[in-house]
Amino acid sequence: MTENTSAQRLKGFILAAGFGTRMQSLTRETPKPLLRLGGYPLLYYSLFWMHHWGIQAVTINVHYLADQIIEALENYKLAELYFSREEQILGTAGGLCNCIGKSIGRTDRIVLLNPDTILLCAPADHPDQAVRLDRPNTLFLARRLDDSVTAFSLNAADGRLAFDSAGRFFYIGYSVLSAADLPVWQVGTQLELGGSWRELAAKGRLNGQMLNGSFIDVGTLDAWQKHQDFHFDHPDWSAWLQASGLV
Repeated sequence: MTENTSAQRLKGFILAAGFGTRMQSLTRETPKPLLRLGGYPLLYYSLFWMHHWGIQAVTINVHYLADQIIEALENYKLAELYFSREEQILGTAGGLCNCIGKSIGRTDRIVLLNPDTILLCAPADHPDQAVRLDRPNTLFLARRLDDSVTAFSLNAADGRLAFDSAGRFFYIGYSVLSAADLPVWQVGTQLELGGSWRELAAKGRLNGQMLNGSFIDVGTLDAWQKHQDFHFDHPDWSAWLQASGLV
């Protein structure tokens, strides 16, 4: 089930600290990453892909209803899990930077997932591809259908990514980042990845890759309700569940 490639060197990070306010009453007593789709918590799908890609150490940042998330995963057997508690929400970049020198080394590559993006990846979407191409800070992209998301343009020749209001692409919530390019974090500082990525794009160190497979965005209540008939049919899913210790 696990692919034995240089992905063994990657570290995983799952963003799970938010309040989930866009899910309205659903997250009043349940953290968003534990909302169920297809019969299982959203977090399970992120952990599945981390394992499928051979990633053996995964950090999950937690804040809102943090104990529920930690308890839900306490029996997980297929990776070393680190929970980064945030007393105050540090933002997407701040959450990552808070773990540098702890569960993540400054020379590591980080596979970053948003659990409200359900990936249906093709083999070419393996994060190791970004490492082999020596493209630091690779964001996986899809074609933009409306103006509600941040737009990017992609240079097909060298893979470089630029923020562009007329761009045809958007970020789907899956990236491979270079820890060395993350900003130096100061305790208590809230940082968002958007600002860091703009700086990297200006330096030519932000790259893009089209997702070859597909994905489902369940980041809002309407989207979550729309996909209530979702069934994850990856051929390794059942075996992963049985081996995970979670069911």
